[in-house]
Amino acid sequence: RSRKSTGGSKQGTATNATDNTSTNTSVPSVPSVVHFNAVENEAVRNAMISRVVNETIFPKKQFIVLESELEAGSKLAAKCLSALNMERNQWSSVKNQIRKQLKNKRNNVQSAIKKGLLRYMEVHGVDSISLEHIREGRARRESFQWFLDEIASVVVGLAFFEQVKCVKTPSEWLTPSLEAFGLVCLENYFERIKSEARKDETKPNPLWTKEGRGSRKNQGWNQDGIRRYNVLLDKVRQDRAAFQKEDQVYMSAKLEEKMRFENEKLKRRQKDLANRESGLEAANDDFSSDSECE
Repeated sequence: RSRKSTGGSKQGTATNATDNTSTNTSVPSVPSVVHFNAVENEAVRNAMISRVVNETIFPKKQFIVLESELEAGSKLAAKCLSALNMERNQWSSVKNQIRKQLKNKRNNVQSAIKKGLLRYMEVHGVDSISLEHIREGRARRESFQWFLDEIASVVVGLAFFEQVKCVKTPSEWLTPSLEAFGLVCLENYFERIKSEARKDETKPNPLWTKEGRGSRKNQGWNQDGIRRYNVLLDKVRQDRAAFQKEDQVYMSAKLEEKMRFENEKLKRRQKDLANRESGLEAANDDFSSDSECE
């Protein structure tokens, strides 16, 4: 699938990460078949919260910075309570688990982005990707499509990406905040990953997160990173409005790519069948005779 291309602070002072909780972008919803409080098994309860975070919250909100974002009257709380079939006065019993699961999900996606970017650079070279071109968004078609193939696909999950890339436009399967999150992760780790791919002895730190011991557990973003994310989210929304046709171009390209793949696979099967049957003689039967027996 890879292809070479040129292309926590105190409340009141912290910058809040904007999100999509007030947008109309469609994301998968989680049907609740049981009330959360009716479940006694702790592992099942954790799995229910994880599913709500992964499928309902993370596509629209990747950061919780301010305590006010976790208040019982917040949109985040309303989404979670609805998915878990809980009442508002029960929010305090799960809000810290929601925060923890969202952090885990974000960290897992960040780790996957880093690993994928490193593999790509090791195969295609550190100069095969232009960060400046990617920052130009949809105005740079080749670089934008590389970003969707290599970064956005990881952000939304590869299995989901494969299901939707040929039938939905990127703006349908990738929320603005997820697109901005992929971009801020790319900027954050880009020079670090280039250095790792070159096997440099001294490697630069990521721009806005910490590396080293404990980083997997505590991959917190500093305020400069949150501010950069907010800037990128604004740019993504403007980019989508200015270059709407690029989403259709990408979906059409993925569909053509899939059709070529299917045609090539069919040709290979036909060739294999012809090779297996080469020199064989078919057995005659009554169906192919001129006088068919009753």
